[in-house]
Amino acid sequence: MSRPVTSNVVDGIQEAHDEGGDDDVDDDDDDGDRYIRETTFSYYFDSVAELVDWVKKTGREHGCVISVQRSRERSVELVCNRGGEPKLKATMRHTGSIKRGCLFKLVGRYNAPGGSWKLEVVNETHNHHHVLFEDGHPTLRKLTDEEIDMVATLHRHGLRAAQIKSSIKKSFPGNKCITRDIYNIVKLIDDQDKIGETPMQVLENFLQTHGFTFYTWENPSTNRTENVFFCHEKSHIMWRAFPDLLLIDTTYNTNMEQECNFTWALERLKDMLVDCREPRVILTDKDQALMKSCETVFPNAIKNFCRWHIMQTIQRKHKSLFQTDIFESFNYWWKVLYDSPTKAMFDYNCGQIEAMLAGHGRREAWYYIRDNWLVPYKEKFVSCWIDDRLNFGEHTTNRVEGQHANLKRYLPGPNNSLDSIVAFALEVVNSQMEEINATLENSRVRIKKYHKLTLFEKLHKWVLLFSIAKLDKELTLLDTLQDTAVECDHRLQTSWGFPCACKINWYTIHNIRIPLKDIDPFWRKLDFSPASIRHEEPDYEAELEDVKKQVLGLNNRIQKKVYSQR
Repeated sequence: MSRPVTSNVVDGIQEAHDEGGDDDVDDDDDDGDRYIRETTFSYYFDSVAELVDWVKKTGREHGCVISVQRSRERSVELVCNRGGEPKLKATMRHTGSIKRGCLFKLVGRYNAPGGSWKLEVVNETHNHHHVLFEDGHPTLRKLTDEEIDMVATLHRHGLRAAQIKSSIKKSFPGNKCITRDIYNIVKLIDDQDKIGETPMQVLENFLQTHGFTFYTWENPSTNRTENVFFCHEKSHIMWRAFPDLLLIDTTYNTNMEQECNFTWALERLKDMLVDCREPRVILTDKDQALMKSCETVFPNAIKNFCRWHIMQTIQRKHKSLFQTDIFESFNYWWKVLYDSPTKAMFDYNCGQIEAMLAGHGRREAWYYIRDNWLVPYKEKFVSCWIDDRLNFGEHTTNRVEGQHANLKRYLPGPNNSLDSIVAFALEVVNSQMEEINATLENSRVRIKKYHKLTLFEKLHKWVLLFSIAKLDKELTLLDTLQDTAVECDHRLQTSWGFPCACKINWYTIHNIRIPLKDIDPFWRKLDFSPASIRHEEPDYEAELEDVKKQVLGLNNRIQKKVYSQR
């Protein structure tokens, strides 16, 4: 415990600040010099730590920031943090300095006879104003060991600096740190974890210790790592359970990727599907190298183009289309064009969009669209072609774009190390798996009104909720279009993998429950077990011929009801 001998230093400091307001002090001095006199005192403490803590606390309470200048076995010197002069002109020029040559100084000495520490004044003067805002003094913002441990824990859990600062201030109300302090501590923690390692070594260590399967490829001519493939164990489970649809988005494509790079990555992806079904549908942009690699690695998969990426490419090539009042007309006719249900409608819509662009003096835009997209690739994104084969209703890679946006929300800023990006990606994977778990469990337990229909009795709890909702919508449309003479186009079956309208109608007429085998396995998967490699692709043509024969036996009124909504 401290034992006072003369006057209380708190009173002395307070008195000195009061004297600072006297008339003989020049408040308008450009340098802000204010000479503060301290009352002479002596104080005794049981330990040097107690002495130092008391001085810092008392000084802080009265607007002075005191720090240890020198510590020896039997003495300790304490000075104002504004003492001394800046050491380098460069420091003054670029960052400035709080040093003002303040002469205030205290000394603590070990008192051998009593075994205590005595605090004495060496110089009692300050030449500056007292502290008004503690947030502006790094010394007062310094975090304790306990606070630093909390920063490290929260950082490793993926929290941003601003979030960490908020948590620190809630847990330690007296803390004065600012966001920059948290950034500095986080950088120090990261640097300590990576001492002596290259960024690639740090990444590999992170992947090994966090349950990732990963591969690297080095260029033999340069001995530099050029390809890295990694997949977390949770992603691996999801990939093996749901391999039917593969969406690929080359987000950071710089046109430097080669076919060999894509092929290497896709082969690693394929390696993870041992004893599992391979992708049946692949959706990409029009990257030529990627297209060739997909054909090489997954030759049996259906390959389509992302409509959103096509629109983005057209926008880059012909910006004028998107900067004039014709954009709305173009956007409307472009959507009508790629959604053409028949080839005859496609030809008609081509004529419409060509006439619209020509009428506005944009014929060159039509030539670009025709020659670069419609003629060579219409079978990969126009409905009348892609709906004749399986696509599960996916026409864009927007789901992937959504996950990229989700990852960016986790990233604290634009500059991140490789291992930190992967760490944040792991947070996205964990979140994604939680959402999938909820979707699958809802499909197992949730009951909606239309589930009670006899037609759907064999499907409930065995297919995704979306599947039954899609079939119910088709069933409702049949009732609405009872007197419409429109033939079934069977696309709900060929593109989605559901029974088409005429088949649903036949089951309804004969009071037969839709069998589970009529639903594509893609929609019947409600767990994370590996997708069976024994899956046999339905012979849709044979099934459709059988259904047509059944429908021909119905009366004309029933035939008029048959209709399918894509």
